[in-house]
Amino acid sequence: MSDYFWNDKADLMKKIQEKREEMIRLGNLMGLDAKETIQCSQELDQLLNHYQHFCVKKQIKTTKRYRSGKKLVVLIREAASSSCLASMI
Repeated sequence: MSDYFWNDKADLMKKIQEKREEMIRLGNLMGLDAKETIQCSQELDQLLNHYQHFCVKKQIKTTKRYRSGKKLVVLIREAASSSCLASMI
């Protein structure tokens, strides 16, 4: 799969649906542990990651420090709109 830059959300959603259908077809035909099915699943993961980046408005980095000296870094992402979340369900 190429690292195509998606600039159209509707086009990306269509590609995600096509890849999902391909993965289901391959899983039914060849099995879930087949090399082709796994590769298709990984390609679908990449498309879903691209879609998630479409929906991210901003990322906030916060650090929590504990008395023991340990620290926890948390990244909080705020969705641009609820339409991104609802459209993938």
